[in-house]
Amino acid sequence: MNANPKYSYMPHLTLEMPVPQFATYTSENNQPMSIAFDTVGNPANPPMILIMGLGKQLTSWNDQFCKAFAEAGFWIIRTDHRDVGLSSHFDAYRPSRFHIASSHLFNRPLGAAYTLSEMGHDILAVMDHLKIKDAHIFGASMGGMIGQHLAIEHPHRVKSLISVMSTTGNLKLPRARLDVRVRLLRSSPLTLQPFLEQTFKMARMLAGPVYVPDEEMVKALAARNFSRAHNPFGGRRHLGAVIASGDRSQLLTKVTTPTLVIHGTRDPLIPVECGMHTAKMIPDAKLELIPDMGHDVPYLLWPKIIDTTTEFCKSI
Repeated sequence: MNANPKYSYMPHLTLEMPVPQFATYTSENNQPMSIAFDTVGNPANPPMILIMGLGKQLTSWNDQFCKAFAEAGFWIIRTDHRDVGLSSHFDAYRPSRFHIASSHLFNRPLGAAYTLSEMGHDILAVMDHLKIKDAHIFGASMGGMIGQHLAIEHPHRVKSLISVMSTTGNLKLPRARLDVRVRLLRSSPLTLQPFLEQTFKMARMLAGPVYVPDEEMVKALAARNFSRAHNPFGGRRHLGAVIASGDRSQLLTKVTTPTLVIHGTRDPLIPVECGMHTAKMIPDAKLELIPDMGHDVPYLLWPKIIDTTTEFCKSI
C-alpha cells in the first residue's frame, strides 16, 4: 500500500508507546476514578475526542490515523475506557460467557458494573481536566453509543457527534451475524501469541471481504496493547454496560447536536440498518454510507472518513 499523498502518514505503525496523562474524579458511586488519555496535534485547534469500542484502549486508534486527523485541523484526544488500559479497573462483576450468550440469544438482562452513561462521565472528566468547554465527539461502535449518551444528557458539551458503525440499542434491529457472535464469546487469551492470533482472526471477520486488514499492522497494534495493559474482563463488563443501557431511540429524537452517522454497508457486527436507524432517530442527522466497509476503519478509507468528518465539522 502507498500512503495517500494528501496526508503525511504512512500505513504502518510507528509502534511508539504513548505517554499518558490522567484525569481524576470521584464517580457517581463515590469511587475514585483515574482516566488515562493522550493528545495529538495543536491544542489551539478545535478539540475532537476519539472514543473507541468495546474492550479497546486508546492505543487501539492507529497513531497515523490520529496524526492525519490532527493535520486536518483538530486537536485529537483519545482515552482509555474505564476497565481497560491504564484507566481504573473494576473487579466486582464478571459476567460469564453463558450469561452473555443468554442475553444475546434470548434478550435476557445482563448485570452491569456501570452504564454507558457513566462511561460518558469519564469523557467529561477528561474534558474538565483539559478545560475543554465542548468538543467534537467521534465515537466508533460502543464509542458511538457513549457519544449518543453525551449528546442526550450533556448537549452543551458536545459540539458535534460523529457516530461511526454504531446503533441506537433498539432490539428490533438486525443483529450481528451468528458466527461473529460466537467468536465474540471466546475468552481472551492470557498469553501473547494466542492473543495476537485471535485478535487477527476477529479483525479479519469484522472487516469483511473487501477491505482485508493488514496482518502485520493488526498484530503490531495488538502486541502494543497487550504489553501496555491486558484486562480480559473489561470487555465483558463493557458489554454488560451496552446491554444494561437499553434502547436510546426515543431519547435520540430530542437530540439537537449536529450529527453525522457513518456506517459501512457490509458490517457483520452492527449491521448497516443500525446506522440508518440512528440517523433516522436524530433530527437532521447526516447519513454517510460507505460501500463495502465492514466493522473497521480500514487504512484505504481513512481519507474518505477524515474528509467527510472534517467537512461536516467545519460546516457547523
